[in-house]
Amino acid sequence: MDTTKLTEVIWSDPPPSCRGSGRVASYAHLLDALRENPGKWGVIEKNRKGGVPSSLKKKGFQGVTRKVDGEVLMFARYVGVNGQS
Repeated sequence: MDTTKLTEVIWSDPPPSCRGSGRVASYAHLLDALRENPGKWGVIEKNRKGGVPSSLKKKGFQGVTRKVDGEVLMFARYVGVNGQS
């Protein structure tokens, strides 16, 4: 499966984890949309290879990956730096 970078945010809460409890610049326009909707989860990448980039956390985002219908989706939301949105 090829990674698919989206051109707009798909607003959706991530499903529960199945296990226990790159580049951020390429997501800039998507991250702007998330900043405008603090706390709201959205899918920003399909067919993700690997985990969530640690640089997202430094910029005030939370992220998770989940397998949904055979695709690995990366969900993200803006929570603000140090909890400040």
